[in-house]
Amino acid sequence: MKLKINLPVYLLFVVFTAACLPARDDWKQYSAADSLAISELTFEEMQFYQADFFPFYLAEKARQSAPAWRGMPPGFLDYEFAGVNLYNPLWGYWDNQHLPLEIIRQRHLNPSTLNYDFRQTRIMADLKPITRVTYSQDLQFGLSYLDANLIGFYRPQSFFSLGGNNLLRTGSAGEYSKCQVNTYRGQIHHQFSTKFSVDVRYWQIRHKFTLSSYPVVVNPRKIHRIGQVGWITVNYQPDSTQTITIMPYGYKWGDRYHTEDYSEQRKTELYSLGFKAEYQKAAGLMKFGILTDWVRHEITEAFVFRKDDQWDGKVLGNLEFAGKTWRLSFRGGYWFMPEVGNLPELNLSWNMQLPFQIQSRLSLTQVPQFLPLSSFFWEGYSITPLADPSLPLRRGVSWEAGLPTLLGVKLSVEPYLYRFQNSWSYDAQNLKFKQIEVENSGILTRIGTNLWRLELQDELSYNSNYQKSFIPEYKNVLKVNLPFSILNGALKLENYMVYQFIGKWRKLDYDPLTNQYLQTGNEISNFHLLDVKILAHIKSATIFMVWENLLSEDYAWVDSYTEFYRLFRFGVYWTLFD
Repeated sequence: MKLKINLPVYLLFVVFTAACLPARDDWKQYSAADSLAISELTFEEMQFYQADFFPFYLAEKARQSAPAWRGMPPGFLDYEFAGVNLYNPLWGYWDNQHLPLEIIRQRHLNPSTLNYDFRQTRIMADLKPITRVTYSQDLQFGLSYLDANLIGFYRPQSFFSLGGNNLLRTGSAGEYSKCQVNTYRGQIHHQFSTKFSVDVRYWQIRHKFTLSSYPVVVNPRKIHRIGQVGWITVNYQPDSTQTITIMPYGYKWGDRYHTEDYSEQRKTELYSLGFKAEYQKAAGLMKFGILTDWVRHEITEAFVFRKDDQWDGKVLGNLEFAGKTWRLSFRGGYWFMPEVGNLPELNLSWNMQLPFQIQSRLSLTQVPQFLPLSSFFWEGYSITPLADPSLPLRRGVSWEAGLPTLLGVKLSVEPYLYRFQNSWSYDAQNLKFKQIEVENSGILTRIGTNLWRLELQDELSYNSNYQKSFIPEYKNVLKVNLPFSILNGALKLENYMVYQFIGKWRKLDYDPLTNQYLQTGNEISNFHLLDVKILAHIKSATIFMVWENLLSEDYAWVDSYTEFYRLFRFGVYWTLFD
């Protein structure tokens, strides 16, 4: 498809117009916050613009979405939203396309606890309903997306929220590449008093896609998953120094897979019920607390899995000391999985301001992880499950130094070393699950500056063990933004260019039957990707236009599944009734 939009002329107009305008004031926070993310349809795409993340796409949007962080396999990070752990107990990692991008505007990755905490957009007390609507049209694949999120207050400080994505329920048009993802969400927050509140949340996740090899289509594979996550959070704050949180929660996962001729098929119903409780206390310069989390899983209907149940849980304590220029945090405890074993968690984080205004953070990590149920409950197609399973153990050390701003340039450097012991994997040659060790060391640099009107940010990661880990040797992401306003500030424009360099990389294979990414010896290298994104803010609406892969690189991270070619999409993000 050839687009009629003359991009070079538009960019020349942008530069000329900006040169004629006075220097802009700092813009207020818009309802369409986190601007670069507005033009993305999946959280995985946001992570693609971070040098230490490397997502594994499977061709078009709405396919399975799994990221690797700093070379570690999928599932290395613990994803969390509003206190509940986001993961599929059967497979051990979360499909990132299920993350509700339109209500997540803050995220915090703790490198010592390996916890990636997603935080909901702050909801201000207001009796007017607020609706955020996102519409996007993908002109290459014929995908039309309509996402919406409604918030309404039924009394001061108490509200309900309803939302969903892909409400048009459309998928891509190709007979052998159909894909569709729908999520529906609801929340009720009731504030009984200044000390006591309750949140009730429910998500339903529907995911359907077809995989076929490229360029020769042989026996397409059809995958259909329906997941449900529900949790109740009871918050009690006796005084300003104490918080008590109690959270019962549950998962239900239905997993369906078959080839077109049914030579391979899989069917599972999995139920999980859990209970989490946490107490935190502040006393002067010290904070301490305790957390416990227990969950029972049960496979009630299975084809290729044995019907069984499994308990897992953990008990952790934390202790923090803080001064004017430093903060020292400890966390430790035990993880339990009766059929597999027990392991301790021990981690430390030390933040300190060094001489010459250098900000320093040291993280030491030893965090176990639960084994996915598929790896030791499997009993079909002559595939051998783990014979003597051990709890996976994540270990790592990283040290980040943020240098003082010099001549308008801000620089940080972070060397790191991570190791995933007893990580679950699949040996396709010998038809058996196995446990492996993945190790990677590298260095991440971030640099940012403002030159005249230009905002520049660059991230570069180097990974020494790219041959055996899940990340390229080099990944560089350069973001350039030229913002300005016209029409007396009524129209505010952000004009992004994002350039990526992807160095040497060992391509992966993917086994749909066991839902595993497999390392191969097939090395590819030196991809150059260029995206341009234009966002126009008009009051509470943001119109966006996106050109992806303008250099027309044909690339694939997973063998036999080709990625995007040149692509254009547009849409609008609009906040109503605000």
